[in-house]
Amino acid sequence: MTSPIHDSTTESAPREEPATRLTDAELDAINGTGGPRQGFDIKKDINDFLRPVELAIRNNGGSITKYP
Repeated sequence: MTSPIHDSTTESAPREEPATRLTDAELDAINGTGGPRQGFDIKKDINDFLRPVELAIRNNGGSITKYP
């Protein structure tokens, strides 16, 4: 039994799909945002994030390793 002849000129490698770029509206829909944030304030964001941590430490006797 003979094997079929492999001719590289007739077979092509699988083609990769071209990368598609999402529009800004599509990215906003994915991220759940309505566009750029207005009045961005990193200091306020950090303080809003750390406030519950600070309260937890204070309510726990000032130690983060002490369990109630």
